[in-house]
Amino acid sequence: MKAIIVGLTLALLCFATVAQANNLMLMRKKAVQAEKLYGCMVQSAADEFGYPQYGSRFVAQMLAESTIDPDAVSVSGAIGLMQIKPEAALAQVRKIYGHELFSDDLRNPKNSIRVGIAYMAYLMDVYDQGLSYGHIADASAAYNEGPTGMKGKRAAQEWEVAGSWDHRYNEKIRDWWRYVPSPICM
Repeated sequence: MKAIIVGLTLALLCFATVAQANNLMLMRKKAVQAEKLYGCMVQSAADEFGYPQYGSRFVAQMLAESTIDPDAVSVSGAIGLMQIKPEAALAQVRKIYGHELFSDDLRNPKNSIRVGIAYMAYLMDVYDQGLSYGHIADASAAYNEGPTGMKGKRAAQEWEVAGSWDHRYNEKIRDWWRYVPSPICM
């Protein structure tokens, strides 16, 4: 009986390991595909909005948001590759950079990428506290939670230390980032 339990346990562990390996291979394939399809658009937007060093990280964020589905729509109404909420992110970047620079078509890959990276640049500037890297983690969390939700959590001290990679959303980006070819757009 004990041998059967041990055998079943080992079989389950092998199955879990194979499933995990398959998932990692799919992530790597999707990351390479994302870079090939959108890497130059992402790098161009990263350059345009002042954060060229984060091009590959923005590709990872795009993967975390939509797994590169330009027609993705979330339950909360976020649209496109970068999962933009028209009433929040699109409105904010239009206010900062000008309405004419961004279209309403958030399913358009180039527009979605530009809006998403412009919004991230805005949030990175908001959360920049002289930290070498922490501002991008906070900015990403605000991108995901919405700046109002982020401020509320900070005020309630529910948030991790600035720059912490403990937040699940940042972990998801980091998991994708491992597989994004760097440098992008070659």
